[in-house]
Amino acid sequence: MGSGVFREGDIAFPTVNGYAYYYYSLGAFWRLLVKTPGAFRLLMGSGERSGQRRWREYARPRYVRIVEGWEAKPPENLSAKVLLAGARELLDAGTEYYTSVQTIIPLAYLSEALFTMFYNRLVRREGDPPAQTFLLGFDSMPILAEKSLYDLASWSREHPGLARALAGTPSEQILDLLGAEGPPSGVDGEVWREWRSRFQAHLDRYGHAVYNLDFVNPVPADDPAPLFDTLTFYLRGEGQNPHKRQGRTAARREEATQAVLERLDAPRRNLFSSLLKWAQDVAPVREDALADVGLAWPVMRRMLLELGRHLTEAGAVEKPADVF
Repeated sequence: MGSGVFREGDIAFPTVNGYAYYYYSLGAFWRLLVKTPGAFRLLMGSGERSGQRRWREYARPRYVRIVEGWEAKPPENLSAKVLLAGARELLDAGTEYYTSVQTIIPLAYLSEALFTMFYNRLVRREGDPPAQTFLLGFDSMPILAEKSLYDLASWSREHPGLARALAGTPSEQILDLLGAEGPPSGVDGEVWREWRSRFQAHLDRYGHAVYNLDFVNPVPADDPAPLFDTLTFYLRGEGQNPHKRQGRTAARREEATQAVLERLDAPRRNLFSSLLKWAQDVAPVREDALADVGLAWPVMRRMLLELGRHLTEAGAVEKPADVF
């Protein structure tokens, strides 16, 4: 938007019934409105400041660097002052990253909306699938996370002793199970070490997924109980195989696309192809960008809990979690 758009008092976050709302002054609103066409062209373009390129080449790499920098510093070795400073830096990095994500979401929405409108009005016939059929079946971070958990369940099922032990463990006890010195009864030690390594790898890759932006709430990396519930769900043979489901979805997409292309005249075929490619390119990017919003949350929560331990030892709070 450039400089000079926001001034002192232009933005606030009033809270009503526990929910925070954006407040803009009327002057800020009009200044934003004047700047919007130029900003929109910038974000929609393919230059260095385009939404996708800024997210891919600047916002996410910067966020990752800051998180990895603090991950390399064991919280127990840091002073209370450094812990607080680190948590602030991580939160600031997360909020800047989220701002970048907010430039991806409108692109995804607009591309899908334009494709859907064109398809429904000028292409779709009776019996044709809905527009969403053409946009599904691609890999994205949530799909990869689901397949990773399913694969771990499939591997676990190949080891009957392990499968029985996991199936018999309530999800609220998973942290105790992971922290135990030895394997559960009836589980080979090598198999147990391999499973624990695989589960930890899954948490390291996907455990920063947030359910909301409030870092008072644990993420799967802190509390893997919800993921463990899904793992045992798959272990019992319930649910769909996400690999096969994705394959079927992709096949329907390709079949529907080919059927439409074969019957369209050249002008509509070219526009259909262009709009479809745009929507298909952006939709997975939206999911990938959103999936990494909480990248800083696990290390930030560890640092804040360590700060809470400092405060507990000093008698300022009753327990470390009170730091939140």
